[in-house]
This record gives sequence, C-alpha cells and structure tokens, in this order.
Amino acid sequence: MTRALIADPDRDCADSIAMFLAANGVEARAVYDGLSAVATASSWKPSSVVLDLYMPRLSGLEAAHALRAKFGREIQLIAYTAWPQRESRTRALEAGFDAFIAKPSTPEDLLMLVSPELRLTIERGMDVAASQLSLQMDLYGIYVEKAEEIPERFLVREVKVLVEERLRGINDRIFRQTIPGELRDQLVDQLEALRGRLHPPQD
Repeated sequence: MTRALIADPDRDCADSIAMFLAANGVEARAVYDGLSAVATASSWKPSSVVLDLYMPRLSGLEAAHALRAKFGREIQLIAYTAWPQRESRTRALEAGFDAFIAKPSTPEDLLMLVSPELRLTIERGMDVAASQLSLQMDLYGIYVEKAEEIPERFLVREVKVLVEERLRGINDRIFRQTIPGELRDQLVDQLEALRGRLHPPQD
C-alpha cells in the first residue's frame, strides 16, 4: 500500500488530509513539525512526504534537505504551503521538493500526487465532470435558440431567466469541482459565450 506522511503545524489540516488519503486507500500519518517529520519518515519510510514550509522545530525546507540527504530520490517530497509566491516555489524546488501545491487546494490534488494508482481514475472523473457540464451548456444553448423563434417575447424572457439561473449553478460547479486548468478555461469560455447570447449588445 502507498504510504504518505503529512507534516503541518495546523493539526486539523494535517489530520483531515491524512484521513482523506486513508479513506482513499493510502496509508497515511500526520505529524505537526519538521523534526517529527524527519524522525517519522526515517522509521516508517513513506513513499511520499507532504511538508508545510513554515513549521516549528525544523522548517519544511530544512526537513526536505534532511530527507533528501537520507533517502535521496527514494521518496517524493511535496511542498504544501499557504505562501504561493514564486520565491517560495523556487526555494522549495531548490531544497529538493518534487512538487509544490499552494493552499487552499482540493484534497484530490494531493491524492493524485501521492497515489499514482488512483491518478488515472481521478483524471477520468475530471474529464467526465467537465464533459457533463459542457453538455448541459449545449442543451441550454438549444433552449435559448428555440425560445428566440417564439413570437411571444415574454416567453423568451422567461426561458432566458431560467437559463441564467442554471448557469449560475454551473459556474459554481466549475470552480468547486477539481477540473484541470485547461478544461476549466474551456468551460468558462463556453459559459461566457452562452451568457453573451442571453444579453446580446444593443445596437
């Protein structure tokens, strides 16, 4: 079984991530400082270690140096931090991290990194979710097109109000679900194009 160690001074954060990973087939443990991360990794030998960069006793960067010195490339190091600045990312990669995730992030993002076995399943789920949202917008586009053929203008307005309400729900789903950036951008473009049809520019 894949093993992942989560090190974060926020106990609720570390524990909740570990529980999520465990619920998805990853053997996970949580610790709350850098020194404990190095000690636990040395004895438990996880395949991945997720480190917050700013921890007591030993920072995430210092812990990464220590783990790289001990294990080389045998383990995967993931920086997980609320400081997404380019400088932080650069320092993390220089310290030996393999990946960098900025908080807040969805648990699925971490799951994809620590569990290659589940990555394909998650990616397929993302593709299906994006496809469903796109098809829904295609359907609403047909509603608008058919409504515009109706002579009674008040019915056209009613249909457009209904579609606009549905689009607000789709907008929330696009940003709530874990969808890769390129697919998400395509969905947003489709959404904005459909909104443009609801409110065409006046001559």
